[in-house]
Order: sequence, then C-alpha cells, then structure tokens
Amino acid sequence: QSFGSILFWVAAGGPRYEDQKCRKKFFGSCGLLKTEQPAKFLRKQSYRLARLSYTPVNYWLSLPLKRFFMWIDSVNEVTKEDREQQDQK
Repeated sequence: QSFGSILFWVAAGGPRYEDQKCRKKFFGSCGLLKTEQPAKFLRKQSYRLARLSYTPVNYWLSLPLKRFFMWIDSVNEVTKEDREQQDQK
C-alpha cells in the first residue's frame, strides 16, 4: 500500500483489524508503534523530506511505508555525517 493511504488510515484511528497481531506486526515493522502520534510523525517526516529534496509531498506519500522509512534513515545518516564533519573543523 502507498504511504498516503496508510497516512489516511492512521489518521482515522488505524485499520479496524480484528486480528490485533496482524496490525501490530505491520505497524511495528515500520517503527510506528514507537511513536505516540503516528499520523503526526508521518506528516512531519514527509514534509521534511519534501523540503530537503525539493520534491513534492505527493511523491513521498506515494511510496510504500518501508521504502519511505528507508529514505528517512538515509537522510538521518547523511545529516549525522555532515554534523560530524562540521564538528571536526
């Protein structure tokens, strides 16, 4: 599923699965169970990525969640490396 449909899903209170194990497995694999407000987290991250890359927010919303989180990880790594290089100067 695309990130946009998941964001809508989460903002509406999440999927209405009877099988809670399935729900926890899906959202847990993406790291969304670690955050208190998953919809807010997803909106902020998509905005942040759009701003950093000059890419429309719709692009980030169209990505599958796992790919979206891979991009978040990559951006965080580059930011950390840049900070470390700056601290060395």
